[in-house]
Amino acid sequence: MISRLHSKLGPAGFIIAIIALIAAMTGGAYAALSGADKNFIKKEAKKYAKQFAKPGPAGPAGPAGPAGPAGPAGPAGPAGPAGAKGDTGPAGAKGDTGPKGEKGDPGDPWTAGGTLPPGETLTGVWGHHSTNDNGFVSLSFPIPLEKALPKENIVILKPGEGETEKCPGTSVDPEAKAGYLCVYASAEEGFEFLTFLFGVAPSLITPAGVNILYTAKEAAQAWGSFAVTAPVAP
Repeated sequence: MISRLHSKLGPAGFIIAIIALIAAMTGGAYAALSGADKNFIKKEAKKYAKQFAKPGPAGPAGPAGPAGPAGPAGPAGPAGPAGAKGDTGPAGAKGDTGPKGEKGDPGDPWTAGGTLPPGETLTGVWGHHSTNDNGFVSLSFPIPLEKALPKENIVILKPGEGETEKCPGTSVDPEAKAGYLCVYASAEEGFEFLTFLFGVAPSLITPAGVNILYTAKEAAQAWGSFAVTAPVAP
């Protein structure tokens, strides 16, 4: 009977009915109860209400509350893997021309594009073989002189000659006084230099070297060394 009554009235109605029944049965006796008894009856009523009550549908969500303060920073995480290489960016614009630098110190013993410093000596070797009546022996200076030497400052020495004031060296160890070119012959056969022709062809003497004329018999040959020293200003 109680279950049928509960199903008809529902939890809330059933509880109200119980309370009404208790009140009707006790009448004014409830009023005469002590405080402890009243509390007991209230607790029992709440207990039955909780036992039979069912939650209702959820109400609409309330507005979001204000954001709380930021929490402390957490520890740094481990480094992630390296990413893929990006594409090459476009070339940047050409920058402005920088200021001109200071002139550097002269090279030692010579700067490219310059001339042989005063008092410095160049040495080299030469050789020639010919079946002609005459020709040239060319002596080229790797480092040019400031200007061509006068023809009287070109000294040609036959085999065994040398160790003079102007040409103090030998064909094995050629030397020349400042402002002179000394041409040492180590050997010559059927061969003779024609130094007097310098006056006829002055263009054969240049700052970069000289071309010495010779006359020769059949199967003539000669070879040797040379030394040239740049003039020193007086």
